[in-house]
Amino acid sequence: MAKVGVAAQAFGVPDMILSNQHIAQIAIENAKKFNAPIYTQADVSIPPEMDVTYTPEVPGEPPPTFRIARGAVRWAVERGLDVLLVAAAKPHMWRCLRDFDYAVHEVGALINVYPCEE
Repeated sequence: MAKVGVAAQAFGVPDMILSNQHIAQIAIENAKKFNAPIYTQADVSIPPEMDVTYTPEVPGEPPPTFRIARGAVRWAVERGLDVLLVAAAKPHMWRCLRDFDYAVHEVGALINVYPCEE
């Protein structure tokens, strides 16, 4: 059986904007559905009782998509995950999937990356 993780990418700042609230909700629903941990950034608010890891950030400088993808893939490898579900805004999803694909190949990981169903 696949070990699943969820990676959530913000679509703007701050965490209170509607797009980031929707991304957080999608990530939470998928994490609950698959009993999966979440990897995300500060602008996606996940309840603290969930298994969530936030990517390192410098205040006022949101990390680029590829840096989040790299961090999420390393995190997935450390946790022994073999599937990453990406929660992102529709216009941002193609770039997220591209960057996750690059990050997976960069480390030679055996991780399948799929978009979360909305």
